[in-house]
Amino acid sequence: MEKLYERESYLLSSSRSLRHSRRSNIHAKSACKARKRLTNQEFMPSEYYTSYIPFITATPKEDFIPVGNTNRQKIAGGELLPTSSIVLYIAETVKSRTIPFVLVWFCFMLFNLSDAWAQSAETRAAEGQTEIKPLQIGDTIPEELWNMPLQVVNHPEGKDTITLNDYRDKKLIILDFWATWCKSCIEGFPNLSRLQKEFPQQLDVLLVNTVQTKDTPSKVQQLLERYKKVHDYKLDLPYLLEDTLFQQLFRHKIIPHVVWLDGDLRFIGSSHSYEVTTKNITDFLENGRIDFFQKDDYGTANRGESSSDDIEVSRFYRYQDGPRSKTLKTDTVGDYVNYNIVNQPLSYMIELAWGMRNVPKSLWIFPESPDGDRLRRAIRRLSSNPPIDLFCYTFKTSNDNSFDVFRRNFRQDLQDFLGYQITVQEDSVKVRVLKPTQRLAQFKTTGGILQSQTNPENMPMYLQNVHITGLQMYLSNLFREPTLVGKHDIDVAIDFELPDNLYELSDTDLESLVQAMGFDVIHETRLVTTYQFTEIL
Repeated sequence: MEKLYERESYLLSSSRSLRHSRRSNIHAKSACKARKRLTNQEFMPSEYYTSYIPFITATPKEDFIPVGNTNRQKIAGGELLPTSSIVLYIAETVKSRTIPFVLVWFCFMLFNLSDAWAQSAETRAAEGQTEIKPLQIGDTIPEELWNMPLQVVNHPEGKDTITLNDYRDKKLIILDFWATWCKSCIEGFPNLSRLQKEFPQQLDVLLVNTVQTKDTPSKVQQLLERYKKVHDYKLDLPYLLEDTLFQQLFRHKIIPHVVWLDGDLRFIGSSHSYEVTTKNITDFLENGRIDFFQKDDYGTANRGESSSDDIEVSRFYRYQDGPRSKTLKTDTVGDYVNYNIVNQPLSYMIELAWGMRNVPKSLWIFPESPDGDRLRRAIRRLSSNPPIDLFCYTFKTSNDNSFDVFRRNFRQDLQDFLGYQITVQEDSVKVRVLKPTQRLAQFKTTGGILQSQTNPENMPMYLQNVHITGLQMYLSNLFREPTLVGKHDIDVAIDFELPDNLYELSDTDLESLVQAMGFDVIHETRLVTTYQFTEIL
């Protein structure tokens, strides 16, 4: 199991031998440091709370964009016809046999285009502006931009305008890209506020809302007023609205998107929001380096596609940034059928391979060993975040009975990949049942934005405004022995501070904890279906 997250990509050919792909994976090391937030079945209202921005699709040809010029069709005050429109117009006129006129017109347009760009360049030079090129890790924001005025809202000192130069006295600057329609962005604000207070002299956090989000001052104000009314939450972090600078410097198409800068305004990395933890910030402040999964919305990492000519070939590979998560998809190319799964948890893959989707994860039984414990936490997804517990799989076959062949091979590949044999059993077993009682009312929430801080690298761990149904399921998954949730009609959300050693507690200690929270624990024997994991020696 320890080797599971050291693997990059594995090819499994029709001979069933496991062979390592020689393709490199830029996430091979850092992926092992990631952690996963709770999902819908546990605490969070949506699977990953990841919001996509489909209209940010700049290609390398669009890397250079004039500062303050958000519309390429407007340059030096004039209107330019997009290249695609020119091409289409030419095609239509060719049909109508007016090409001589078109050629004259096209040459005239090219002249005007070059002249407009020249005028634009002169204007930018006169105004002290520069063209912006997206930064790569290790690049420093150009000095010409350090004193550019940026309109800021909600600044702690009441400022209306700031510059990048204002932040150079801090060791770490975090830019958090967000939008009013991104719920996970908003729910990440309390964590950022806490970290800002924890490192006041060394850290500055700046929220960035770009023009691509289509947000307006009124939309933002309405959102903040709603959160104040419903959750009694008041944002205490400064933010930029309708930004055009940072969106050009730091390309992305998925939010939340977090950019890390050092005090010299050097780009040291970008991450998902769950990487913004006390541990990662402390590591950088003390050691001058970061060690987390680098977010890559444009998917420049190896996708694991196989170029093998084998009749049957399959491959497991790690979480890939860029593409959306996809459950099993099939497509036929010539004589071959391709099966693909993208960025899915191991639990989904196991349920798909064995065709059993109604077995609670608290009835997935693992060996009592350090390896078994790590596998249990990864599959039940207790405290980790993607990408460490999300994987991809691809299988190609020419067999007529392709799905049966896929499932048979998929089962074997999973077991080879995990190093565990998996069996489904139905038997009478001793189980523990967690039943909520009215004693939970002692921890009834005082309000606030939903928070489930269960990452041991981001202490303290606590629950805020978490409904009893999600809490009950989460707690059942902490136990090593079979545990079920009891039926109830209690409708309450709670606040609760979790112990720092939560994931090291024995089942006996966990029982004491849930009883103190307000659950009754009942031991009985039931006929249940379980997944059994046995290590392959």
